[in-house]
Amino acid sequence: MTTVPPPVGDPQPPTGPAPWISPGASTGPVTGTGSRRWLYVAGAGVAVVGLIIATGGGSDRTPVETAEEHVEAFVSGEWEDAYELLCAEERASYDDAEDYGASMVNSFGGALHGATVTGEVEQDSNGDVEVEVELRSVFGTGDQQLDLVLEDGEYLVCEGLLE
Repeated sequence: MTTVPPPVGDPQPPTGPAPWISPGASTGPVTGTGSRRWLYVAGAGVAVVGLIIATGGGSDRTPVETAEEHVEAFVSGEWEDAYELLCAEERASYDDAEDYGASMVNSFGGALHGATVTGEVEQDSNGDVEVEVELRSVFGTGDQQLDLVLEDGEYLVCEGLLE
């Protein structure tokens, strides 16, 4: 039987580049205009956009929370609450919340049974956000996109369930 002698002194970390780095590759800080630098910049940009979406970009509600509140109010017929979550352009299409409600009742006629925000979110380069909603009606189930815009620091629905 062979015995291995105990290590002498403190173990030392390995030196040199990690084995997955090709020989001759720079392991120092990222400088210059190489493609690696742009990879880091692109990664940071994606992280910032993700943070803006996740935190609501200064809004009290995230886009998903706004969509959920709007859909809940819409399905339950709370037209004042649903109307207040519309952007100015969309609200201008109606005289008031009562007119909005009458228009929605006329369009859906009791066919809508429910809706669920799936949580899938996409943001374009302008900062506008799309949130996917699953609608359930007497005709079946279908997906719809709610478009939200940031207006006065709040995300508001700018293309609703009828678009």
